[in-house]
Amino acid sequence: MTDLNLEQLVVLYPGSQAYQLEPRVRVMPISSLASASIKSMFPGKRQARGMARADFHRVRR
Repeated sequence: MTDLNLEQLVVLYPGSQAYQLEPRVRVMPISSLASASIKSMFPGKRQARGMARADFHRVRR
């Protein structure tokens, strides 16, 4: 994670349980991806500079 400069990592797998693997690594079932929010996947995620919250989910063309 240090080499890639990652704050957090979410590992998706075909199982059914979500759990914390390490302080900054969460494991989540791939089935939860469709219904998961950004906050649930990355609970400690910082907002990017210059990006308004409303713009985060907006698709840009």
